[in-house]
Amino acid sequence: HAADVLANVGEPAVPVLIEAVGVDKSRHWAILALGEIGASAKPAIPVLIEQLENEDPILRRELLHALIDIAKDADIPIEKIAKH
Repeated sequence: HAADVLANVGEPAVPVLIEAVGVDKSRHWAILALGEIGASAKPAIPVLIEQLENEDPILRRELLHALIDIAKDADIPIEKIAKH
């Protein structure tokens, strides 16, 4: 998948993935890739939090997993993200 390729690119792919989160057709894969990137995807946290408003429960679950993975790798307490 393209998401795997972008996840392997790591931090340089984060800006493209943040944009992709805003596009319905690429949102799912972008969220997965950002979660796989981990701490280097920290700039995506506000965009991912905004997407928690989405009505799709599967997408919200993926968002939560990505946020947890990013926070865990960046040593950010999940409570700090939950305040957003």
